[in-house]
Amino acid sequence: MNDVYAHTPRANGQEWHRLDEHLVSVAEMAQSFAAPFQGGRVAYLCGLLHDLGKFHPLFQQYLKKQADGEMGQSVPHAIWGAALMYQVYWKKTGNRHAWQWFSLPIAGHHVGLHSSHYLSSTLGQSLKEQHLHFREVLKQAESFLKKFVFPCMQSVENISSLSETDREMWIRLIFSALVDADYLDTERHFQPELSPLRTPVASITDLWNQFTADQEQLTSRTDDTAVNRMRREVYEECVRSASRPQGVYRLTVPTGGGKTRSSLAFALKHAVEHGLDRVIVAIPYTSIIEQTADVYRGIFGNDAVLEHHSQIEVDDEKEEADERLIQQRLAAENWDAPLIVTTTVQLFDSLFSNRPSKVRKLHNLSRSVVILDEVQTLPTELLKPTLDALAMLVRHCQTTVVLSSATQPFFEESRFLDVFSEIEVKEMLPLPTVNRHFQQMQRVDYEIWKSPVSLPQLVRFIREQKQLLVVFNTRKEAKECVELLQEDDGVFHLSTLLCSAGIVKSLSSTLTVFP
Repeated sequence: MNDVYAHTPRANGQEWHRLDEHLVSVAEMAQSFAAPFQGGRVAYLCGLLHDLGKFHPLFQQYLKKQADGEMGQSVPHAIWGAALMYQVYWKKTGNRHAWQWFSLPIAGHHVGLHSSHYLSSTLGQSLKEQHLHFREVLKQAESFLKKFVFPCMQSVENISSLSETDREMWIRLIFSALVDADYLDTERHFQPELSPLRTPVASITDLWNQFTADQEQLTSRTDDTAVNRMRREVYEECVRSASRPQGVYRLTVPTGGGKTRSSLAFALKHAVEHGLDRVIVAIPYTSIIEQTADVYRGIFGNDAVLEHHSQIEVDDEKEEADERLIQQRLAAENWDAPLIVTTTVQLFDSLFSNRPSKVRKLHNLSRSVVILDEVQTLPTELLKPTLDALAMLVRHCQTTVVLSSATQPFFEESRFLDVFSEIEVKEMLPLPTVNRHFQQMQRVDYEIWKSPVSLPQLVRFIREQKQLLVVFNTRKEAKECVELLQEDDGVFHLSTLLCSAGIVKSLSSTLTVFP
């Protein structure tokens, strides 16, 4: 096996990447990633078999041509490890589930997860039409299979007791562990200088100690007002709740009640108490993310906070000279960081995408505290699969989920969301305390108009007010209202289509109309 390789030498180097070393290294890493959700042995076998097809002499010829700078035709290699497990667990034992645990992650580790029906058809056809290639792979890999693979096949986890939905998510977690391990070991070969930069700059315990010191300073310099007393009470209740068992928690705090700091206090202390690895804060809007990340950076410094969303742009030339930017980019690939602030979109991509680069970070949702801020904004069309996935993480992956909002939805009371009704949702703050806080923070009186009004009627009402903010559902309605008021002084239309200068000007208006 010494002259069988997984990868060509790195640039300006002479050292080839041996195939047996790559397979064992990926297997061991994937096993450690999958251990929190009881998938260690399955992930280990996936790692051993993911590049089994590279034992084929045609693939070795392809690598040698690549190393010599010649053009060569690539040879499919992911299919044969998947085919072996398909043949062992389906064709020979008739187990209609077990083959999927291995074959789906292995076959998809480059191109993405397939459906089990599609992959079954593909593997059956490949074994029929290309059985000579399969035999050659097994022949060349015989000593490796006997030494590493076959002894492990009898000791894999039994997940047949999981529901169908949980099994699907479990396979995605195995896929994530395999893909991340494969990326990392390949990177270690081609870019060994990056490996040290992947070590997190701080631990969860470090962050908790920094946070408590910052909280003491903040408390010492704040006035003893009713609002600050309420914020202090919220904070203390969250810290007390952090010692309770893992699960799903609900944090209901009125706007202005210190929800951002208090939810983080719970998450950090809860992670320390239960030996968890990270805190992930998922927020629906990038504007809130930037504000939240700035608050966190003010507490922990720039290096300890990973801000990951589509608005983050990195200058490639600047990154080359900035080690911190490289660390942030690397951590964003797989969320191997103690504190992550991201969008719910990024979270959904990890939960539901089939692309390796998107799913790579999924396994790091295990052994984590996930804060869903403004949880009421979760898209209704994705609500059931989202809660199914979160429930699986809570039940099987040592994950704690925090539902944080001033306007809480009660998922467990919906007959359409039965999976969440089976999980106890623990209140961080007693309901009488929550009600008292909302009474203290009440700033608005609501008047419900019993019947709709026309736009001209609304315009007349607006003109009777000294100062008013009007929010419309559509830009068209907002534009029509502004046109009817165009002869009035101090009328401004604020829209997401405006540039920054226009927004600043609008904020000084006596009437602002939002679409």
